Amino acid sequence: MNVADSDATLVLNCGALDGGTAKTVTIAQRTGKPHLVVDLDGDVDSSAAAIRLWLVQTRPEVLNIAGPRESKRPSVGAIERRVLDAVVSPLQLRDP
Repeated sequence: MNVADSDATLVLNCGALDGGTAKTVTIAQRTGKPHLVVDLDGDVDSSAAAIRLWLVQTRPEVLNIAGPRESKRPSVGAIERRVLDAVVSPLQLRDP
């Protein structure tokens, strides 16, 4: 339902896609919804730049963010947070 109810899906993953994360990608492919899979084993800045570029290209109003559970991939939440912080930090308005 999250894929169906959104304009695009960002999948943040570590390692091979499996379980619900793999199913999310399959549903996005089957429905023709834009999606991007980012392997969080890479560099935070490179991952953030790729996500920013994809967001500019797809311009979703409603973004679904998916990935494995913390219980399946320990510390994935902290890595996701660093990447998402890096995605939005250049976009934040600064006081002159």
